[in-house]
Amino acid sequence: MRVSCETVDDFLECLEDLAKKESAAFENAVRVSVVRNPCEGENKRKAVRFEVFFHASAVVQLKDGESEYLLEAAEFCGIDYHDAEPETKGTQKADLLRERMKKFCKEVNLSVLPGIIDL
Repeated sequence: MRVSCETVDDFLECLEDLAKKESAAFENAVRVSVVRNPCEGENKRKAVRFEVFFHASAVVQLKDGESEYLLEAAEFCGIDYHDAEPETKGTQKADLLRERMKKFCKEVNLSVLPGIIDL
């Protein structure tokens, strides 16, 4: 089963709920990744605009020890421009979300590791 959250806030709320129910994240870890996709079909080398997304995922193991599901979230952070006047608003927002995730995970004894879990 897969549970997809529309925002990082929803993802964190689900993780917080897990702690209350004594469920666990597989390997006590949340995987996070920042993905930058070129706009307008350009390849990464030629592009000057990039859509920036923040992804988070965790495999949740229920307290019965046998059931599990994928909890995931992907949030659009904005567009970065790499031209004469560079702007990195998307990357800045993604960095804030990553720091927020790290802070939350530290509070509930979870590790933050790079990558995306895909089942």
